[in-house]
Amino acid sequence: MCIFLVTVFGQCKCTGDTSGYRRGIAPSVGTNPGSGANGASPYGVNVGSGAGGKRLQILYTAAQINAALTVAALPTGVPYVISTASWDVSSSVGGSASKNQAGTTIKMANTAATSLAFGSPLSGLTTVFGPTAVTFPNSTGYVVTNTLATTFTWDGTSNLVVEYCYTFSGVGLITTYGGCRRTNTGVVQMIYNGGAAVNCGSSFVTNVQAIPNVRLTVASACAQPSPIASNMSFSGLGTANVTVNWANGGGASRVVVAHATTAVSAGPATGIDYTAGANSIFGSGTNLGSSNFVVYAGTGSSVNVTGLTGGTTYFFSVYEGSATFCYSGGLSGSQAIPACLSYPNTDASSMTFSNILNNALTLSFTRGNGSNVMVVARLTATARVAPTFNTSYTPNTIFGSGNTTGAGNFVVLNGTANTVSVTGLANFTAYTFDVYEYNASPNCYSPSPLIAGISTLDGTTSGGCSASVVRSTAAGQFTAVTPSTYLTITGAMNSNYTANPIGFNFVYNGVTYTSFGLNTNGYIWFGTGSPLATATNPISNASTNLGGSGTIDGIISALGTFLTSSCVYPTIAPSRSEIGYLITGVAPNRILTIQWRGYAAATSNCGGLCELFNPQDLSRLDFQIKLNEDGGANSDKIVLAYWDQNPICIDAAAFSAQVGLRGSSNATFTNRTGGGNSSWALNAGVVNTDVCSNGASNFISGNVSLTFTQAITTGPTVNGFASGGSASNVCPATTVLLTAGSGFTSYQWFFNGSIIAGPGSNSSTYTAAATGAYTVVGKNGTCYAQSNAFSVTINSCGVAPVITTCGSSAPQANDPGLCSAVVNYTAATASGTPTPTITYSQNSGTSFPVGTTTVTVTASNGISPDATCSFNVIVFDNENPIAHCPANII
Repeated sequence: MCIFLVTVFGQCKCTGDTSGYRRGIAPSVGTNPGSGANGASPYGVNVGSGAGGKRLQILYTAAQINAALTVAALPTGVPYVISTASWDVSSSVGGSASKNQAGTTIKMANTAATSLAFGSPLSGLTTVFGPTAVTFPNSTGYVVTNTLATTFTWDGTSNLVVEYCYTFSGVGLITTYGGCRRTNTGVVQMIYNGGAAVNCGSSFVTNVQAIPNVRLTVASACAQPSPIASNMSFSGLGTANVTVNWANGGGASRVVVAHATTAVSAGPATGIDYTAGANSIFGSGTNLGSSNFVVYAGTGSSVNVTGLTGGTTYFFSVYEGSATFCYSGGLSGSQAIPACLSYPNTDASSMTFSNILNNALTLSFTRGNGSNVMVVARLTATARVAPTFNTSYTPNTIFGSGNTTGAGNFVVLNGTANTVSVTGLANFTAYTFDVYEYNASPNCYSPSPLIAGISTLDGTTSGGCSASVVRSTAAGQFTAVTPSTYLTITGAMNSNYTANPIGFNFVYNGVTYTSFGLNTNGYIWFGTGSPLATATNPISNASTNLGGSGTIDGIISALGTFLTSSCVYPTIAPSRSEIGYLITGVAPNRILTIQWRGYAAATSNCGGLCELFNPQDLSRLDFQIKLNEDGGANSDKIVLAYWDQNPICIDAAAFSAQVGLRGSSNATFTNRTGGGNSSWALNAGVVNTDVCSNGASNFISGNVSLTFTQAITTGPTVNGFASGGSASNVCPATTVLLTAGSGFTSYQWFFNGSIIAGPGSNSSTYTAAATGAYTVVGKNGTCYAQSNAFSVTINSCGVAPVITTCGSSAPQANDPGLCSAVVNYTAATASGTPTPTITYSQNSGTSFPVGTTTVTVTASNGISPDATCSFNVIVFDNENPIAHCPANII
C-alpha cells in the first residue's frame, strides 16, 4: 500500500462573500500552491457580523483527480481510498490564542453529475468526518488537515462531490480559510452563509465561481492485477452479435462491460463479484450506471455478445479482477455492427429519364451487382427514408400505390429489371428516385443508393425549350436609337422597372407576353414577379425569382452583372447614362429595342489613366436587347447587340457577365461564354454558371450581335387546327384519325387530360375510338409543347351482321331426262342492326348440275364486317341408262 497526496486546487470565496455562482472551464490540477499563491482571498470572517456558519458543496472531476495521479506517477482510472482532506489557511489572527470551528462535517460521494444546480444539492452523500469541533491556532500560513473518521473509496471513474459544513464560534478573524486561492478557473461550488446556528441541511443561498484547493491523502483501494488484459479483437460479426476476444492479463478473473454509441463510462466496483449479474445479451446484465452493462464475468478470454442493433457501434472494456475482486483499468475497443452482412459492392448507376410527360415518365439505369433492385419514388421535397433490413416491399408503378419505406417514399419497382414506367404523377412537379441494389434472403439494401431527380412537364403549356444562336461581328450590328420612352436618364443603379409594354405579342418559351420587366444590371424578365433589385448573375441564380417576389417565368440577359453609371465625357453622346426603348417597323414585323447607354461595370475607375490620356472612357458599355414580333418574318427572335469597345482604353478591373436566356428556373438555360478580343461570347455555355469575361484584355471588339431563335414557341396542330377543333365519325366508320402537325421528333397523346398508354399513343397520328377531348405533346429533345384540345365525337353505327343459321339442302335426284335438277334449299337467317340483307352465290329454285355445288351466303347491313357462311347442294343421277340400237343392216 502506498500513501501520497493528490492536490486539486481552484478558487473559493470566503464567508461573507455573496457574489453569484456560474460554471467555468476545468481548473488547473497539481501540487498545492502554498500560502498566498495565486492571490490570497481578501475576504474573511467578522465574528461581530454574525456570519458565522458556512455550508459548501463542491464538485471535483475525475479528470482533475486523474491528472493529479498522473503527476504522482500512479495508475489512473482505478479506485483509491481517501483518508484525509486538507486545506490551506493563510492566517487566523486576532482576539484569542485559538479559533474554534464547531460542528464541522465532511461528506463525500461518487457521482456522474458534471455540474451543480443552484438550490439543488446532490444527495446520497456519506458522512466521513464529524460533526466535531476544529481548532485553529493564532497563526499564519499553515495547512489544516482533517483525518476522516470513515475512509471513503473513490471509484476511479466518477466525479467526486465533497460537502463541508461548520459553525464558527471563536473570536477573531480567519482569513482565506478553505484554501481560498484565486485561480480564476473555477468549476462549481455552492455556499450557504449563515449565523452560528447554521444546519448542514440548510439551503444554499449563494453560488460561487470557483472550487477550493484540496489535498486528499489516498491509498490504493486494493491489490490490482497486473498486467491488464491486452490485444482486443472481434470475430463472428453478425447483424445482432459479435464475439469479443482478448489476451488475459494477471487477474484471477475478468469483467467485460459494454456500452452503445459512446465509450464505456462506468467500471466494476471494488469488492463485488459480478458473475451472477453477467449476461451476454446486451442490456440484460448488471447496469453499472448510464447503460454500461456487464456482458461477461469469468476466467475466459472471449464472449459472444448478442442482442445488438445493426447500424450501431458498441464499445467494450475488459477489467482484470483479483481474487478479492479488485479490478484493474479497462482494456477498451469498439466494433460497428452492420445492418447487413452482404451488401452489393456495386451500386446502380447512370439513371436516365425518357417519355417525360405531365403525369408519367420512364426511368432507366445501369444495374449494379445485387441479386435484386428496388426503386423508390418520392416528391423531391420529401426526405429519403432508407428501406429496412430484411423487409420485403410490394411495388406499384402508379405513384402512391405501392408499399412505402417511410412517409412519402413509394416503391415503384422491385425485382431484376433496369427500367420502369411510372404513372400517377402530378403535373409540373419535382420527383426524386432512389435506386437500391440489394441481396435477397435476407434483404440487404445498399446504404448508398443511386439518386436522381426530374420534374414532370407542365401539361398546360410548353417549356424546356433551348434556343439556337448565331454570332455576328459584322459592322453596324449595334446601331444606337433614340428611345421614345426612357426608364432612367440618371444612371440609377440596382433598380427594377416593371410592366413595361412590349407593343405587340411576343412569345417566350411557349408563352405569349405583352409586357416586360427590366433590371438596370443588364437584363429583362417576363412574368408577374420582380427580382431583388441588386440581383446579378440572373441565369445561374438558384432562386426562381432571383431573391425577389412573385413569379418570374423567363429572363433575357445581355450582361447580367453589377452596372453603374459610366464616367461622364461630353465627347461621347449621351453625356449621361440612360436606359430607354423604342418600337420600330410595321406589324407583323415590329421590333422592340431596349437600350442601355453610358453604363459601365462597377469596377470602373473614374479619374484613371484613360481620363488623363484619352478623352474617351471606353470602359463604358452600350448594348441592346431586341425583341421581334410574334408571327412576323423573324417571329419571336431575340437579338443582343453590343457597341464596339475598340480602340481600347479601359480603366476597369476585369469582370464577368452572364449572357443568354433562362426559363423559370436555372435548370433551363441557353447561355454564352468566352473572352478575348475576338472570342467574346463566341462559345455556347455548358453549365448555367458560364460567363463572358470583359476588361482591359477581354473587351468587345467589333459590333457583336447574338441572335437567339427559339426552337418551339407553339404546340402542334391536330388535324390542321392550331387552336383546337372537332370531328366525328361517319358511319360505317366508328373511329376518327387524329393527325399532329410535323416538326417534332416525338409525340404523346392525351385523352381528357390523362396520358394514353399502349401502342399508337407515341406517333404523330392516333385513332380515336371514344368521345372526348384529345391533346398531343410534341417534343424536340427537352423542349416540349402541348396542343390545344381537339374534340372528338364517336357516333354509334349499329351492330354488324351475324348469321344465325346457314342455308341447307338435302341431296336430290336429277330431273327426268336431264343431267340437273331444280333445287329449293332452306334459306339462311342473320341478325344485326340495321337488319342485314342476305345474298347467295346461287339462288334457291334454280337448276343445279349433277354433282356437288357450294353455295356461299353473305349477310351485310353497312356495318363492317359482313358475315358469311356456306353449304353444299348435291344432285345425283337416279335414271337407268336406255340403249338405242340401230336398225338391221341388210
